[in-house]
This record gives sequence, C-alpha cells and structure tokens, in this order.
Amino acid sequence: MSQIPPQQPYPPQNPQQPGYPQQPGYPPQPGYPQQPGYPPQPGGYPPVGYGQSPAPAGNAWGITSLITGIVGFCVPLVGGILAVLFGFVGVAKARKTRSGMGLSVAGIILGLLSIGIYALFGSAIWALIQGTKINRDIAKQFITDLHAGNIAAAQPMTTGTISQSDLDTWSQQLKAQGTLQDITTFGISANANASTTTGTSKQVVVAGVITFPASKQMQFQMIQVKSGEQWKIDEFALDGKSVVGRRRGPGGSGSSTAPSSTDEPSEEK
Repeated sequence: MSQIPPQQPYPPQNPQQPGYPQQPGYPPQPGYPQQPGYPPQPGGYPPVGYGQSPAPAGNAWGITSLITGIVGFCVPLVGGILAVLFGFVGVAKARKTRSGMGLSVAGIILGLLSIGIYALFGSAIWALIQGTKINRDIAKQFITDLHAGNIAAAQPMTTGTISQSDLDTWSQQLKAQGTLQDITTFGISANANASTTTGTSKQVVVAGVITFPASKQMQFQMIQVKSGEQWKIDEFALDGKSVVGRRRGPGGSGSSTAPSSTDEPSEEK
C-alpha cells in the first residue's frame, strides 16, 4: 500500500503584531495631610468618631423622684409633694438627655398616690381629733377643778350621777400629788349608738395621764354623754380604780357603781 505523504502545517494565523510603545507614566499624586484627631472626651469616654453616638447622660432628678415617692408612704404629704416636683424636673431633663424618663414618671405616680392616701385617711383622723376636742377640753377642765378643790365648778359638769363625796375624795387624791403639771389625753373612743348602755344617743370615752412633779403620774378615764346640746361626765375613774357613776339601762334608770378592785375599766389608747 502506498503511504500518504505528511501534510504541511498551516502557517500561524495573525502573526504577532508589533507592540505599541509604552506610554509615559504619570507622576505620583501628592498625599493628603492627615486629619487631626479629636481630643479625648471628659469623664473617661473614648474619642467620638464618625458613626458613633455619645452615651446618654444620667438623670439624677428621676432617681431622686423615685426615692422620695417611696419615702412618701412613710412621710406622707411632704414626701409625695417632693416626689412630684422632682419628677417633673426629671421629665424635663429626660427630654434632653433621653435618660430617666421612666424613673421620673414612676416617681410622679408614687407621689400622687401618697398624697391621695394622706388626703383620704389624714382628713378622717383630723376630723376625729377636731370632733373630740371639746370632750378633751371638758376632761382637762374637770380634773383641773378637782385638783384646785373647786367642787362647785366640777359638780355641774357631771350628769348628777357622781356624788359630792366622790368628788371630794378625788380632789384630796390629786392635791396630795403636788402641783398639777400636765394633763395628756391619749385615748378617745366615740360611740354614736350607745342607747343600750347609757340611754343616750352618743357617748365618748376619754382616757389619759395626769403628770405631777418628780415624774409622778395618775391615770384617768371618763365617759361623757350628750345631754341636750352639752356634754356631761357620766362616769369617772382615777388611777386605775373602778368607774364611779351611773350605768343606765335603756329606760334611763340605774344605780351607782361602788369602787371595786375587780371592776377596772378597759383603758383606751
């Protein structure tokens, strides 16, 4: 067999083009000067750069308002008023610093609550104190007259159920203690529906302590009843002895109570 002669290689396509001459290079651009850094912030905070917001400042007024609002329940009125005032100042500052708004609002709420509680219960206590002022004054005047031996002035202050001999006995006991220094009433008990025990529509129990020199003291207790438009002393006890007077029944009758060591009145405090 005859052999096929080898083919000649094709000439290379696109023979290498002559290279372009190199362009002259540009001179290097001068560098920008370095920007000066920010000085460090006071208080130890790191320098504030771009994209970094400063930390919010504290709000001492909001904290103070919350604390005084809590204290207001122990010290009513004063603590509540201070909590409300500090709270409004804290709210005004929180709008600028974005801090302490919740504390300020909480302090205002607690302050208003303590003021409301004081207004509710404080007014009731004040009404009771003012309503029984006349009864306390009667008790002090009665004891003062007994100590001075002015039985003629003390007798009309009673309902007539206390005998003159009892008044004389109490007067001598009080004089024996020395100079009368003070009369303190520490127990007031009002009963507006006491007809089953006194035959009257109202009665007030007044108790207290009589102070003499050398810190000597005597306790007293009396029951006052409303007789017409005036309060009268219906029963009286001195230095823990039994009540002397008349315990009336519903019909208005009764008998005098004799002194007894086992019949001691309960002490109103």
